[in-house]
Amino acid sequence: MNAGLLRAYERREPWLGYQWGTNGPALLHDLVRLQEPEYTDQCWYTTKACAYQDATILIAANPDLANAAPDVVDFLRAWDFNIDVYKTAVRWRDRNPNADVEATALWWLNNRSHVWGRWVTPEAANNIRSALAAGQIPGGWPR
Repeated sequence: MNAGLLRAYERREPWLGYQWGTNGPALLHDLVRLQEPEYTDQCWYTTKACAYQDATILIAANPDLANAAPDVVDFLRAWDFNIDVYKTAVRWRDRNPNADVEATALWWLNNRSHVWGRWVTPEAANNIRSALAAGQIPGGWPR
């Protein structure tokens, strides 16, 4: 399905299909979401002549995490799933084909602190910004 979409996109041909918002083509290209009648249980379970129900994103953690790492729990509570966050990183990497995942993450951290800065404590944000300003990889980065 992705190959057909990408081929049609490159040829500027129409394409109609289903894409997850986090799938590569949907992140790389400005696709147009068709407007459909709003999802309702009645519509879905009878004619299906309506939009899909939006997915619910759940974050699950071991109950012991709250005591063992409360800062991680706070981060998970503050984190926001906004597809535009991912689009910026995927599109930057597409324009920089020699960049690996680490380079992409560092670019994103350096250029999107207004986003991730809300997810962490002020102290953590300052530590990350200081490390980035010094050209270092922020502490705790797995190697």
